[in-house]
Amino acid sequence: MHWLREKRSAGWVVKAAFNSAGALATGTTVLVVAISKFVEGAWITVIVIPLIVLAFHRVRQHYDQVRNQLSMHGFAAVFEGPVSPHGL
Repeated sequence: MHWLREKRSAGWVVKAAFNSAGALATGTTVLVVAISKFVEGAWITVIVIPLIVLAFHRVRQHYDQVRNQLSMHGFAAVFEGPVSPHGL
């Protein structure tokens, strides 16, 4: 996807092809190992890791919502000068 989004320079097709081949090889390896090791305890990893990532994503969404609620965007800034720590 990187080579489709970025400014295309000379040789981008070759780079994209190598990138795609690497992604395909990596994905195939992950699937083969996950399936072959599933009964030996890899099911924990196959199930728990995506659940942890989902939980992190939900926490991030919550933080984004809180940030938007606390934002002062749209309010006029009122500044009357420096504030003295002594209340003068």
